[in-house]
Amino acid sequence: MSYSTVISSLQALLKTINGYSDNNVSNGDYRVLGKGNTKAVVLLPGSFANEHFTMKGQRKRIWNIIVELWIKYQDDVQANSDIQSQRQLIIEKIDSYPRLNKSSGVIHAIITSGGTPEKKFDETGGGPHWIVQPMICEVQELQQITEEE
Repeated sequence: MSYSTVISSLQALLKTINGYSDNNVSNGDYRVLGKGNTKAVVLLPGSFANEHFTMKGQRKRIWNIIVELWIKYQDDVQANSDIQSQRQLIIEKIDSYPRLNKSSGVIHAIITSGGTPEKKFDETGGGPHWIVQPMICEVQELQQITEEE
């Protein structure tokens, strides 16, 4: 298992939410925001940690994946409502599939926190055009390590 496998599993799981697909769920590709979507998810690498595990040759790796939920901005009421409902769908999907749909090596996945939603303006100050809600998805996996000594 590796980060690329974990993020691919998370990406595939999020695409099973109604209204999400290859067109608006990406691994670090912000071009999904320019495809006429009213909502999008961009996954980005976050911090990670390794822990010793009790069995010889095994390590627990904890990946923190940044899940950015982007909502096309129309007005404050709509943006607030859409952020709340869409983030809840994401949280519930991961809660329902805590092993990322039985992804190899994944022990547990959970949205551990979310930052404050932020309005996004263009470079000239026009907008807001989007509102973004950053969340952290912690994915724990168990890896078999082959020691060379």
